[in-house]
Amino acid sequence: NGFVYDDESTIVKNILIKDLRNFPKLFKMDYFAQSGENSYRPMVTFTYFLDYAFYGLKPWGFHLTNLLLHAINGVLLYIFVMLLIQPPMLNVKQSKHFFANQPLLIALLFVIHPVLTEAVNAISFREDLLTFLFYTTTLSIYMYLRTNISIGRKSLLYAVSCTLYSLALLSKEMAITLPLVVYCYEWVYSDRNKKRLSVILSNRYNMGYIAVTLAYTYIRFYYFFNPAEKDIVIWMIPERLLTVPGLFLNYLKLIAFPVNLSADYRVEPVNSLFSSLFTLPLITVISFLGIALALRKKRKDAAFGILFFILTLIPVYNIIPIHNPLAERYLYLPLLGFVVMVGSTIHLISRFRLIFAIFLLIILSVYSIGVVKRNKVWENNYALWSDTLKKIRHSTRAHINLGLAYYSIGELEKAVLEYKDAIKVDPYEPSAHYNLGNVYFKLGLFEEAIKEYKTSIMLNSDYADAHYNLGSLYAKMGKFEKAIGEYKIVIKLKPDHPDIYNDIGNAYLKKGQLEEAIQEFQIALRLKPTYFTYYDLGTAYAKHGRYEEALPNFQRALTLKPDSAEAHYNLGVAYIKKGLIAKAKQEFEITLTLQPDFLPAQQAIESLKSEGLW
Repeated sequence: NGFVYDDESTIVKNILIKDLRNFPKLFKMDYFAQSGENSYRPMVTFTYFLDYAFYGLKPWGFHLTNLLLHAINGVLLYIFVMLLIQPPMLNVKQSKHFFANQPLLIALLFVIHPVLTEAVNAISFREDLLTFLFYTTTLSIYMYLRTNISIGRKSLLYAVSCTLYSLALLSKEMAITLPLVVYCYEWVYSDRNKKRLSVILSNRYNMGYIAVTLAYTYIRFYYFFNPAEKDIVIWMIPERLLTVPGLFLNYLKLIAFPVNLSADYRVEPVNSLFSSLFTLPLITVISFLGIALALRKKRKDAAFGILFFILTLIPVYNIIPIHNPLAERYLYLPLLGFVVMVGSTIHLISRFRLIFAIFLLIILSVYSIGVVKRNKVWENNYALWSDTLKKIRHSTRAHINLGLAYYSIGELEKAVLEYKDAIKVDPYEPSAHYNLGNVYFKLGLFEEAIKEYKTSIMLNSDYADAHYNLGSLYAKMGKFEKAIGEYKIVIKLKPDHPDIYNDIGNAYLKKGQLEEAIQEFQIALRLKPTYFTYYDLGTAYAKHGRYEEALPNFQRALTLKPDSAEAHYNLGVAYIKKGLIAKAKQEFEITLTLQPDFLPAQQAIESLKSEGLW
């Protein structure tokens, strides 16, 4: 499979991960401008650094990492369940057949569940895999410490667990539920004498996790808060609260019946207490809590699984607004609770050996077939978003992304139709207008493109890409003053974007403002030395008559692109201005070798011959 969904922004176009020297930027405020992430998740971006260092932009390498993480998570889940279930049930040797191994059954149900195909196939959703890895390891260490009173070096192990919990939080916000899950574990598994609320809340082990949570909350919502998150407006507060039970029921359906899976879902807000969309899901939630309470004495693992599922979904109940109120990837961690509950329940019939084995093999086979079929859908953006539109007809995201897929293969007319359909579904979606503007730009319909860019900016004034492309369009039309105005807005929004300084430098260059152009090219070079920046800076110096400074820039440009006829020619001109005729002749000859019809070089040679210098 290739790069799909958000992989384009977080990996393909992510200049941050393509140089290990950028690693310190993971801990600076320009993280959002360069990482392609909307939230502070430096642990995930760090793994992209490693993948790029090993594989470059080869998708199979990134997919291999995701597969390895998923496999490791299966093993970690096996260990977790071994620690979770009660000691009398832990002795697998007493089992009469292979399928009675409850931890193995639960791990198998997890690793081949079709709902996880989104998190494993989309590289940009690796955050869920990493969160699971660190989260379950933290809980496993905690449970080991709580059930092994006599072990030494408890402080060291506990410190390791707190560190792993920190890494889970730096992978994704969903990990913030861990202290609640620890309290839940204590409530379910503690001795009767220790079940008092005061004893559970004063758990000394959980104090460290709470301290880590508070520190992370400060970092995440104060120091590393993405200003773009303030613009997320998904329903009013009462609507969000009334929709919570419905979201829970939808997640339950996705896990229990993983059919018609989709990369996008439409969820309508509930706006009445008496709506069946609120009352029926609420009854389901209350029923699940009642079942957990009833099972707490005899089937502790099943009770814990139910509560784990409910608690770990809290961050995605949309109480605090999120971009996607419902998504399959959000179930990667909560699925642990569900499979523990199911594994514990169906394990009760394991004494009926033949029936149990057949039943289990059917489930595992159906799930496996579902995963294989779903993996093919994630092969590329065209396959993914075509499939999404078959299931969710009015998906703005699917129309936009299918349009992008058409755009990437040059099917511009089809791209226009998809973007127009997206605008019909949601006229206020800025990215639909922005992408339609890009197609018009490429088709040469400049006025139409300007209109769409301006509409997207009206809907989102901080839309840096729209400002950038509008500036590029103005520059192409020769309206350099307007182009510079748009570029300056981009600089305010993305001050560390190297291309913007090069572009604004070129706009100044074409306006004849050479000092301003030189200044912008120098900034671009500090951020990211490229052939174009060296070449453009050399050109600016040459036009300014500063050939002594132009020479080294043309030379550096040629070290990055030795086959550039333009750079060789301009270097030759600079040599002539410095009186280095022999070197100039050599550069002109190289220019004509690379491009025999390069007229300025031919004219320069004729001029030298007429002056008797050839």
